[in-house]
Amino acid sequence: MSFLQLATYTVYVEFDDQEWEKREWVKVYEDFQLFLLQHQLVWARRQEGGGEREQGGGGPMQGTKAKHIQWPALAFKPLVWKSLLSSVTAVEFLLDRQLDFLSDPSAYQPYQDEVDSQSPVLRDNPQLHEEVKGWLKDQKAQEIFMQGPYSLNGYRVRVYRQDSATQWFTGIITHHDLFSRNMVVMNDQVFDST
Repeated sequence: MSFLQLATYTVYVEFDDQEWEKREWVKVYEDFQLFLLQHQLVWARRQEGGGEREQGGGGPMQGTKAKHIQWPALAFKPLVWKSLLSSVTAVEFLLDRQLDFLSDPSAYQPYQDEVDSQSPVLRDNPQLHEEVKGWLKDQKAQEIFMQGPYSLNGYRVRVYRQDSATQWFTGIITHHDLFSRNMVVMNDQVFDST
């Protein structure tokens, strides 16, 4: 993407901490010093106990050394990165959504499902394991939609609608062009109307 394209690049944003009606178009290069996109699932080093400080548990006692563990996290890559060093990686730990910036490249490594799904951290924490599996399932579905070599005609989907009071609608894919990746979805309301 050229600088000129990036300078005029706009995205439709729905912020985590606001009602979905508050979504808006933003010019990422003009409006933000830092704009990150979710990139991949990683194992990242964090202080054992995670977000206890935020929940009133305090940090390690003074004079004790903090113990670190590897924890599943979403790593982000920058679309706009004006003010920070490029050697920093932003992560959001699963479950408690604690954010961190990691400057040491050895502090994280990519999650590999065939190897890491049997990790004791996941085995001992079913809620965390379910969140990891859900994220991987969503990524696989996106990959099928964007690059899958077969037609998705007849599949039931949920579609985000930007220009409607109804945020999401469900329907069935009635046409899928494998070359352009365009799809036609028949809204379920069509079936319900009498």
